Amino acid sequence: MSENSKKDWYNKKVTAERLYELKTDYEEEIGHRMSGLQLVKQIKEKTGIDIGGNTYNKHESPSNKTNMSIELLYALSKFYGVSYDYILGFSDTKYPEREDITEKSYCILGN
Repeated sequence: MSENSKKDWYNKKVTAERLYELKTDYEEEIGHRMSGLQLVKQIKEKTGIDIGGNTYNKHESPSNKTNMSIELLYALSKFYGVSYDYILGFSDTKYPEREDITEKSYCILGN
């Protein structure tokens, strides 16, 4: 498949807007603005994944043409504590639904 015939599988403009919003919210939470390199360092410390400063900045730009890697999506979702669907623009629900499996495990195990 040629580069020109590839269809975007997610809305990159929405993703860029959401990454900017998440970064801004994070900066407000910690009380100061961060450079791209500082943010990437924080992401690596929290997730163990080195995404590279240029990679983050590229996806924060609405004119980005590159698809996001699964590794980057995972790191951003873990770092910001939001769902993959939210980052990619498939859902307006920021936080993933958490299901308490303790009760289900208890019933399944018969205890």
